[in-house]
Amino acid sequence: MTTIYVVTTGGYDAYAIAGLFTTKVKAQEYMLALKDDYNNIEEYELDPRTVSLLKRGYSVWAVLMLFNGDVESINRLDNTWYNVDEVDDAYIWLRATAPYYKGKNVPDVLTVRVWAKTEQQAIKIVNRKREQMIDSGEFKESQHHE
Repeated sequence: MTTIYVVTTGGYDAYAIAGLFTTKVKAQEYMLALKDDYNNIEEYELDPRTVSLLKRGYSVWAVLMLFNGDVESINRLDNTWYNVDEVDDAYIWLRATAPYYKGKNVPDVLTVRVWAKTEQQAIKIVNRKREQMIDSGEFKESQHHE
């Protein structure tokens, strides 16, 4: 994976790319030399693996899985930049403490986006992630209910 560093300037209608760099240090040096407001450094992956995955028939699946391994919901997402950008991030949705769910005995749930070709493959991948998170202590049965 090759990362490029993009120095941007301005905001909204005045947003512009000021320069592209091969290292973050070079981008920082250039950004500090600019006298513009709202300078920022953005990082982008060149030739992201997303292209290869899409060409090989993979899609992004959003899966909600309960502590016991039951699938609460699974959806194949459209191949938009937003949907393919943050794949493989897993987190525990602590619904039992959320104001909307509080007192409704709704269990916490693991939520993950994964690359898979089929629904069954997506479930298998998320189940492995669930087991790893249980083993590491990230997903605890005590979080299961309020």
